[in-house]
Amino acid sequence: MHFSLGDTLKWLLTLACMSNHSQHKIIGGFNRRELWAATWIYNFYYPTVFTLVKKLTGDDCLDTKDLVNDAFLKLLKSSTRFDRMSRIRSFLFNITKNLCHDFLANKEIIRNKLSEWDLIAQTEPVEWDVKSHELFMSQVEMALQQLTLKQQQLFRLSYFEGLSNDQVAARLQVSSKTIANSKIIVLNNVKSILAKSGLLVFINIFL
Repeated sequence: MHFSLGDTLKWLLTLACMSNHSQHKIIGGFNRRELWAATWIYNFYYPTVFTLVKKLTGDDCLDTKDLVNDAFLKLLKSSTRFDRMSRIRSFLFNITKNLCHDFLANKEIIRNKLSEWDLIAQTEPVEWDVKSHELFMSQVEMALQQLTLKQQQLFRLSYFEGLSNDQVAARLQVSSKTIANSKIIVLNNVKSILAKSGLLVFINIFL
């Protein structure tokens, strides 16, 4: 994912407009969360925050723009008042680093779960044979029947077809963030249902 020419031009235009607004006026407007000032801050710092996210998460991260927008949203929702631009920059950078840390931590958890599954598949093939797999999948299907149709679709697309959040969002015509949040709810519901079937060990590995 690269910083687009359109984004670069937007940033240059923001710099050009700085002569029309003193830093003091911009900071005052932003402290009052006025739209024009918030837009100026967003356009001015976007390239730097975008680059920071790419460095922290890796160039192949498909969630770069989402993380950048989340950082600015947290800044906008904050009740903190600022007295200089450098403090806005520091606050924004700290938010960005925390978001990236949480994002990478979540990816690591998923990676560890997959590694755990691979290890068990290699070292204990008898414990997870075709019959066990069929039993587990039948329990999953029964659990899915207790969910809403949308939740069933989300689960099947994400875990049976292996689609990314963006791909699932496109299929279901909702935002990627909605999919990410809904997956947590759906997984917890499925785990809760399956736990009653005595398959908790497999649940923690598979989901």
